[in-house]
Parts: sequence; structure tokens; C-alpha cells
Amino acid sequence: MTVTAAWLSPTGRTRQDTGSRGARIHRNGSGVPRATWLVGAGPGASTVGGGALFKGAAGDKLALHGFQDSGSTITTLGGSGYATALTADRLPS
Repeated sequence: MTVTAAWLSPTGRTRQDTGSRGARIHRNGSGVPRATWLVGAGPGASTVGGGALFKGAAGDKLALHGFQDSGSTITTLGGSGYATALTADRLPS
């Protein structure tokens, strides 16, 4: 499973390049151990993500949860070379 979450930090008076940005995989409503990534925010776009390998079962529901604590609303990115995505591949046993 591969995760990428990207946020836009606005420029000018509303610039939000403080705090942290994170991503976490949830399976059936609960966070997956060792599938959480956190970075400090920077100017411009902030991107966080990684990969995780875990055993799932037929019917499991997967979700990507994003986190940011800049103190105000910011927007996730899509396009222009940035994307927020969750991809999963099945490995045969």
C-alpha cells in the first residue's frame, strides 16, 4: 500500500507554513500500526506519505486520513505534480 497526501500552504497574510502535516491508513475504522507518517510544514506545498505492508481480509475497508494542525483550514492538492492518493496492491500468499 502506498500513501501520498499533499497540502497547499497559502502565501501572503494567510500563509500556513507552520505546524505539521500527516497521513494515516485506516482499516475498518481503526488506524493501522506502523502506517502513519508526519512531517513539519514548509512554505508552498507540503507532501507526506510512504508505504506499508499488512495482512488484510476480503471485505476490509481502507481509508486515508489526513492531518494538519496549522490552526486554520488548508486545502489538499491534486494536479500540478502533486496528488493525494491511496493505492493498494494484493500480494498472493
